[in-house]
Amino acid sequence: MRFEDRTAGTAGILLIAGFVVMIPGVAFAVSSMTGSDYVPPRFDARAGAILLTITMLLTLAGLLALDTILWRAGDAVFSTLGTAAYLVATSAWAAASVRALTAHRWT
Repeated sequence: MRFEDRTAGTAGILLIAGFVVMIPGVAFAVSSMTGSDYVPPRFDARAGAILLTITMLLTLAGLLALDTILWRAGDAVFSTLGTAAYLVATSAWAAASVRALTAHRWT
């Protein structure tokens, strides 16, 4: 199997795994915002933040793997620019989530 095939498979698996982890993360985050009785109030906010952070990291890893494929195909500027922008957005979102959870203002 060629390196490009393994890289493409890895990128696809990471991107799909990020999406799969996002579904319960969003469910926990929404239940924590609405005051649902299905999940204990403190658990759902933290679980939502943790699962959504894992989603962001899996998606970032998938984009990094996809970035190497695009680099080999000749797209050196836009693939790197898109991955860097996603990294900045993920970092900002993670910092805001940590701040909200530590200040007990998860809304």
